[in-house]
Amino acid sequence: MRLIHDYRYSMHTTYHSRKYFIKILSHCDRFKAMNEYRVASVGDCLTKGWEIYRREPGLLTLATLLLVILNGIASWVPFATFLTYSPLFAGLYLLIIRVKGGETPPLGDLFNGYQQLIPLVVASILTSVITAIGFLLLVIPGLYFSIAYSLTILIIADRKLDFWPAMELSRRSVNAHFMAYLPLALVIVGILILSAIPFGLGLLVAIPFCLGAQYHFYESISATLDSEAAQLPS
Repeated sequence: MRLIHDYRYSMHTTYHSRKYFIKILSHCDRFKAMNEYRVASVGDCLTKGWEIYRREPGLLTLATLLLVILNGIASWVPFATFLTYSPLFAGLYLLIIRVKGGETPPLGDLFNGYQQLIPLVVASILTSVITAIGFLLLVIPGLYFSIAYSLTILIIADRKLDFWPAMELSRRSVNAHFMAYLPLALVIVGILILSAIPFGLGLLVAIPFCLGAQYHFYESISATLDSEAAQLPS
């Protein structure tokens, strides 16, 4: 009887110890971010990206065409693409976010990225410089930085952060889910390369499709983004 009593007491103690430990972990944002939310797979992201595009194919194709034309014109002027590339892509992200939310935004919303012009331009310059230095060193660092900072424009557009907090949030969040994000990033690069072969016409569909896929991944790690954003210096 004493043995049974000791066993029950041990089990009771173990149960409450585990319950207390889990309770502590439940208050840890990092633990919640990593365990309560499933990160979207490559297949999920591509499926959702295509669904977003199919909701407003005319709008997203026309917006992408305008983006390509304006960036093409800017490319004739030295450094002018810094004033068009990131703000227009930010605007396209904002269109995609609204389309995913069931809205039909006007084409003019493509230019809403210019509301965050300074952070977008500075972030574009800094990420380009850092990535270029990485490629000059050993190539691998350049590849890493190009992936780690690839959410920066989306973060500035969506969360209205300044350039450095957005860059850090992108890097930290990608690091937290690097092995899940890397395959998606490689698939997106492959799609964009293949779609550019027929005179670049495929990009008019591939760009919004891929941005939609990337946005779905971004949404799936929202808990990590919130957790990491809370730890950024104010």
